[in-house]
Amino acid sequence: MYNDSGSPTLHNIVFDSNIVSPPNTENGAGGGVYNINGNPTFTNVIFNNNVVTQISYSGQCLGGGIYSDNSILTMTNVTFLSNQATTTLLGSCGGAGMYNKNSTMNLTNITFSNNLANHMGWPNASLGSAGGGMWNVDSTITLTDALFYNNTAHFGGGIYNSNSSLTINNADFKNNTAYYYGGGIRNVGGSLIINNALFYSNEAFLGGGGIINMYDFATISLSNMTFNENLAGFGGAFANISSIDTNIMLSNLTLKDNSADYVGGAIYLRDSNTSMNHITFHGNTAVEGGGALYNSGASPLIQNSIFWGDSSEIFNDSTSEHGTSNPTVKDSVISTGCPAGATCTNIIPTDPKLGPLSNNGGATQTLALLAGSTAIDAGGKNSICATTDQRGVLRPQGSSCDIGSYESIGSYLFNSLLPTSRSVSVGTLATIFHTLVNGGNIPAENVTLMMGNQPAGTFAYYQTDCQTNVVIGSINPILDIPASGIICYVLMFTPTSSFDATNVDIRAEMNSLPITDVYPGINTWLLRATASAGPDIIALTTTADLHQLACSGTNAFAVALSNVGASASGDIIVSANTGSAMLPVNITISETTPATGQIIGDNILENVGANANRTLVVFVNFHGCINFDPAVNRIFIEFRDAANNIVGSTSTAVSTNR
Repeated sequence: MYNDSGSPTLHNIVFDSNIVSPPNTENGAGGGVYNINGNPTFTNVIFNNNVVTQISYSGQCLGGGIYSDNSILTMTNVTFLSNQATTTLLGSCGGAGMYNKNSTMNLTNITFSNNLANHMGWPNASLGSAGGGMWNVDSTITLTDALFYNNTAHFGGGIYNSNSSLTINNADFKNNTAYYYGGGIRNVGGSLIINNALFYSNEAFLGGGGIINMYDFATISLSNMTFNENLAGFGGAFANISSIDTNIMLSNLTLKDNSADYVGGAIYLRDSNTSMNHITFHGNTAVEGGGALYNSGASPLIQNSIFWGDSSEIFNDSTSEHGTSNPTVKDSVISTGCPAGATCTNIIPTDPKLGPLSNNGGATQTLALLAGSTAIDAGGKNSICATTDQRGVLRPQGSSCDIGSYESIGSYLFNSLLPTSRSVSVGTLATIFHTLVNGGNIPAENVTLMMGNQPAGTFAYYQTDCQTNVVIGSINPILDIPASGIICYVLMFTPTSSFDATNVDIRAEMNSLPITDVYPGINTWLLRATASAGPDIIALTTTADLHQLACSGTNAFAVALSNVGASASGDIIVSANTGSAMLPVNITISETTPATGQIIGDNILENVGANANRTLVVFVNFHGCINFDPAVNRIFIEFRDAANNIVGSTSTAVSTNR
């Protein structure tokens, strides 16, 4: 597609296997789309296997998927897959997925996968390709919910950002490769702001396996991120080789098992004005020094940070041609104590007791502080605590903030219900099962349950055996839950008057203070009370998380339902929605036979009798990526009678390759 000064809106389109290969000495641009001076909008679009190339020894080939100059682009649910900007000659090629120049981009739910920017100039670095996924020049780009997988270039395997303002919120960079610098991102000038991101297994043969900043006058801000198993010659996770005119702010980062063949297993700093607050380094290695951090003419301010289990932790190069390295370190845990050449205050050399890299809540994995950690409540004595930790947990949870990227909240309770709906008549007891988990590292004491948004009626509960569901003890018990412990309950509600379907929430309290959050479909109970006996549909899905490996395609899950009410339901209309989330899915529902799963009808169930069972299949067509967030991203199935009353419901989480 060629667009000059237009503002087209494109929906549900695939640009597939297009080629731009200009003759002679001309440059090639825009294998799928060439856009100049335009304002296009793309929604649910795929750029697949598009190629831009050129045959000149001095030309360029830019934008395998899309080339954009002096434009404003808006993209939602767009995938760039296996596009190329490549030549067999010595020219410069790049932006295999997207090339942006003098443009403004707003991109949401974007995937760049298996894109390649390449040329035969290897190993001539002056002629290298740039931006396997994206190349930005003098542009302003905002990326929200982005995936960069398996992209390759000489510079910036995922992104090459040149003199541009790039803001990224919620992203994964995995298995991207740069033959020279910046496996995930190479930044040259401008600004780079990233919040909530994972950089995993990216590689640069020279510097900056995850990210590298090169040259001067740049602003870098990295927060709430995890760097894991990235590799480079220097700066396995992050490298900076600019001057003091570059400002770098690092906050709430976890750097685990990154490595360098030379120096700076996790971070390499040359010159620059760098501040580091609440960083956790663990298991990072470098062959020549600075497994966690290597300073070459850099004197960063380091506060509230953990350096534990890295090879040689911090190395300050006192002989560097770039100047002396004299970091200031405050309120930090360092296995080797205060490093040579540093000015230190309150350095703790004893075990912070780090847990494994795990999903401890929030958008990225973290290293939890286990019971007895020396980092708990030890920060902020001579430094400033961040307001939240990497997961978004408020600091401090104790007398002072914790050191490192993780703030221990001690007891961390979360709960779930099964089933999640009941419809009974006034005076009839409704029961469901409830599970309460202490995901924290200390016991939760004096735990009780309460019903939020309670309608007219009586609420009570008993503890049960989690294996047999047999009741244990007396009504409404006050219990202590050990660290990592699980308690099971049966919940009971007897309505005293009729009411329409109402979502109530079940919360755990500790010492009469609510300590569990409300997640619709997980710990909410859809209650309905009728004046006389009627249908009561209990439904369960066959999966707790419908996980689609790609951001497009169709998947399915089954629903089993039973009418445990006292009367037949009449016709039931089954519908699906995504609650408060706007998800890129289309959903269809069909009735099946319980024995074989064969489709026998649509989403209208004819007269479900008392004690009768039915089954359904729910087809989900994906046309975009969905982050793994089971508390928000869910598909809700509702059962309504002829009068549009909800007589039952269930739900499942939904996610894609993230």
